[in-house]
Amino acid sequence: NRDITMQMQAMEQNAAAICLRGVCSRETPALVRLYRSLNPGAPIFLATWEGTPAGIVDSIGNDAEVVLMSEPAKPASQNRNRQIKLAVASLTAAARAGCSLALLVRTDIALFRPNVVTALMEAHRRFPVALDYFLGRLIIPDIFTRKYIPYHPSDMISFGYIDDIVRYWNVPLDYSDDYIMSERYLCEHTARKILHKTGLDLDKVDGYKY
Repeated sequence: NRDITMQMQAMEQNAAAICLRGVCSRETPALVRLYRSLNPGAPIFLATWEGTPAGIVDSIGNDAEVVLMSEPAKPASQNRNRQIKLAVASLTAAARAGCSLALLVRTDIALFRPNVVTALMEAHRRFPVALDYFLGRLIIPDIFTRKYIPYHPSDMISFGYIDDIVRYWNVPLDYSDDYIMSERYLCEHTARKILHKTGLDLDKVDGYKY
C-alpha cells in the first residue's frame, strides 16, 4: 500500500553500507582502504574475531567501524556458525548506524568497480519484488550459485535491505555433526518460513531435491 511504499522510499534515502565479515589478515586494512576509496559515500562495517592483532584492528579502524566477536562454541561444517555470527554482527552495526541497505561481503573478496554500492542500489530499485516475506529483492552473484543443487544461492556476496539480509542470515546456529552445505542451510531455513506462510511443508514440495 501507499504507506509501505513511502516507508521503503524513505529507507532508500539512507546511506547503503558495506558490511564485511571474516578473518582479518595483514592484507585486510588494504582491502578496507580499497572499498573506502572506490565507495567514498558508503559507511563500512567489519565484523571479525576477538584476538585479531591490535595493529590490524587499529589500521582497519581508520576507515571502518570494527566489531569484535567471540568464537561460537562449535564452528559447524564449512565454518557455518562463524559465518552466521559475523554476518549478523556486521549488519546489525550498520542498522544501528541508521543504514537501510547493505552490501554484505567476505573479507577475502575485493570488488574493484568504482561506486559498486551505488550501482547495486540502482539495480535494487529497477527490479522490485512484490512485498511478502522480504521487503525487496536480494541480489547475489551467479558465482557459486548452483543451478542444479536446490536451495544453493551463493552466500559470498549479498545486497538488499538490511532487514532482509538479516532475516536470511539470522538462523539458529548448527551444533549438529551433520554435513550440509552452508548455502543450503541458510536457504532452506528461509524457504521453510516462506512456505509455512502458505501452509506448505518444504519436504513435501521439493521432489527435485532428491
